[in-house]
Amino acid sequence: GSEELCKIASAYTGIPVRRMYFQDLDVREQYDGIWACSSILHLEKTELRSVLKKMADALRPDGWIYTSFKYGEYEGMRNGRYFTDFTWS
Repeated sequence: GSEELCKIASAYTGIPVRRMYFQDLDVREQYDGIWACSSILHLEKTELRSVLKKMADALRPDGWIYTSFKYGEYEGMRNGRYFTDFTWS
């Protein structure tokens, strides 16, 4: 993530925007929603369960998580970045 984009988003929305690794998320019931579009697909499968748990813990009751993955069964480096693809929802 870009620190500059966080500044722009914060100025536009009037809401503090933080740049961080999902693995470092350590809050409880703080967010109504988490938007993780095309982002956690760059984690290894072994990390996904703990990151999704951290995200769920960070949500207020009835909160929502949005995430997306590429369709397929590939896991590994592709075009210089790590990808975990899925065929199920």
